[in-house]
Amino acid sequence: MRGSEFLDKLEYIDDDLIEAAGAVPEVKKEKVFKSKKKAAWRKSVNRKKEAEEKRMVKWKNPNRWIAAAAGLCLVLVGAYAALLHGNIGSNHGSHTIQKWSASLTSEDYFKYNVSSNAGNTSDTNSIADREVLYAETRFFSDEREMLENEKLIPLMENHPLFDCAVHYNEDGSLYSLVFAWHNREDMDHYSDLTITAGYQEVEQIDDCIEVEMDENGHIVEPSVTVTERDGIQIIAKGSKSQNKTLTFRNDSGWYQIAGSWNNDYADMVMLLDWLWEHPVNFERFPIDAGDDYTYTTREEYPSAFTSYIPDFEELGYRTESESLTLKNGEPYSFEGQYGKDGESTIWWCIISEPDYYEQKECVGELDSLTLQNIEDVRENEQHVSFKWDNYSIKIYIGSDGTAEDIWKIIETIQ
Repeated sequence: MRGSEFLDKLEYIDDDLIEAAGAVPEVKKEKVFKSKKKAAWRKSVNRKKEAEEKRMVKWKNPNRWIAAAAGLCLVLVGAYAALLHGNIGSNHGSHTIQKWSASLTSEDYFKYNVSSNAGNTSDTNSIADREVLYAETRFFSDEREMLENEKLIPLMENHPLFDCAVHYNEDGSLYSLVFAWHNREDMDHYSDLTITAGYQEVEQIDDCIEVEMDENGHIVEPSVTVTERDGIQIIAKGSKSQNKTLTFRNDSGWYQIAGSWNNDYADMVMLLDWLWEHPVNFERFPIDAGDDYTYTTREEYPSAFTSYIPDFEELGYRTESESLTLKNGEPYSFEGQYGKDGESTIWWCIISEPDYYEQKECVGELDSLTLQNIEDVRENEQHVSFKWDNYSIKIYIGSDGTAEDIWKIIETIQ
């Protein structure tokens, strides 16, 4: 994670969440694998890439996660299968496969999912977060309005940010795609909703089973609810205040809907109902039609954004790193990190296509900026954003940095 990305993420951490995290009961967890093949700031596309790279590192060596004996693995897989067929009961009633009806509520899809560590916001091992077996990725994020008009995705007016990443096999055939909607207005409205879809067998979600053990070492049964709708089984995992998923497979492929801890059941079922009427047309996303993002250094493209990067060397800073994102071979965004002995590190970020929130947080045009503008922003933020021609410029500085430090840089380019 880049330094500026870490600072950016701090905005969304709430004190109440930190206290709640400390109150979660300690539950022992182990990762158990069945024998199978080994294994996009979103406020900039760099995050998408780094997320993929992190997943690649995690899955290059899955054996490091295998901590339980083979016998336990067989027991757990058998227990999970039995659960899905309604053979295991619980304190909340028998886990039978419930039949869908028009009166079924969004809560009913998750009715048996009362976790032993309720309140935990940990991951639900969603497909989108786990395996990286594809060779290429292209993005169709700029086509949101077109996809909505074609009824390939629903209108999500309360989610200003949208991403569409499509993954491909080495031969260019589609491996999977991800539609993602985000809201970052504040913690009350925080939302991450995704639809992941592809042609693979849905059983791949069972490669990794998260096992919970109580204080006596007894296995806590998996918390899932299975609903049969039009002959198709929908597996729901997660519960209120947790990440949650709905997974199913029909004739067009497999699908998984994922929601964050702050998304309610109605958010999830709204997307489920949409997919039931609008299965994804995978042929709509050929590899040649998507945007290709690549990542390089400024050394490879020394003329990129030249007029929009201050002379940090003249200001007494040393260059620690300078990286570029290319969109279809052309410079798209820039991030530079600069240090000075005894002073805070500066991050200088250039965004050629600022998103909704990046535009909203700009304090004004470069020529109109004043020291007072920067001081006002620095009271609540660790970065300052402004517009320079068609670009959005974002400056991060360490917590011990001052508004005057930023102003000295801005004065040289006004």
